[in-house]
Amino acid sequence: MREYLKKAAPRAPESDEAVRVVVAEILGAVRREGDAAVRRYSEKLDRWSPAAFRLSPGEIVTYQRLSRAASARVAPIAARICEIEGMLAHKATADLRERRYAVRQGEP
Repeated sequence: MREYLKKAAPRAPESDEAVRVVVAEILGAVRREGDAAVRRYSEKLDRWSPAAFRLSPGEIVTYQRLSRAASARVAPIAARICEIEGMLAHKATADLRERRYAVRQGEP
């Protein structure tokens, strides 16, 4: 039998349209302004402002190759993206990974 860890609250169709409008505004800004818009929305929505958004080939890794510390840092971001995209099973996996790999003081 299926067990749900979380269920999304039903949304009114009007809220879907509101989301479409906001997403269209964000995509338009990114098309027009490029990285400046990405940075602005990253700071606004995620309170995250890395030195660079572009990753080198060496920085692109899968979860399986991440250290405990990196896994603990990436998991909440992955969970947030999955939640936004409505991929609740993937979000549950990311939440589990965050709990499993929580870094304790002094661990690598």
